[in-house]
Amino acid sequence: MNVGAVLVHIDLDGDRPHAASVSALAAGRAVASSWGATLYAALLAHASEPRGDADIPGEIVTTLAHAGADKIVVAMTDAPVAPTWGSSGAAWQRVFDQLRPRLVLFGEDAPSVSELAPRTSAQLEARLVQGARALDGDEIDLRDPDGAGVRVGDPGVTVVTIRGDHVAPRGDEDIDVVVLAAPGDPR
Repeated sequence: MNVGAVLVHIDLDGDRPHAASVSALAAGRAVASSWGATLYAALLAHASEPRGDADIPGEIVTTLAHAGADKIVVAMTDAPVAPTWGSSGAAWQRVFDQLRPRLVLFGEDAPSVSELAPRTSAQLEARLVQGARALDGDEIDLRDPDGAGVRVGDPGVTVVTIRGDHVAPRGDEDIDVVVLAAPGDPR
């Protein structure tokens, strides 16, 4: 099986990751570990200058690392970051174009989920499972709200909004942060 990447969209709540995003990251850790895949935490940041670097507070990096992320991907955008496709869609698209994930997870209660999850699914021509719940930390089988089973290991990309509280594993604090430049940035 082509392992592929597991990608979790991270919404911020002020200067920290939104609790629903951290929960989705913890669920993603179980999937990525069982597949032998890399778990990416992806967030969007506003570039105040054309060549502005990502100035991600250490608390955010530490929280995402402790929740199990292998790598953090920061997509810089010259537009203000807001939970809408119009303002964040182009930066978010650069993330999944770069990583080509097999599974994309959103925390169901995260601010951007209602806007970005369906559009991500459409852009990737992926199945969208909303309101799924992980059955077990080691199980990859998810259930949609109608009770139908969804195997994320099936062929194709799956976009999942996941609900519930997943206990974040205590990950390593040594984590790579990759910055994707804003459009027009010659990096």
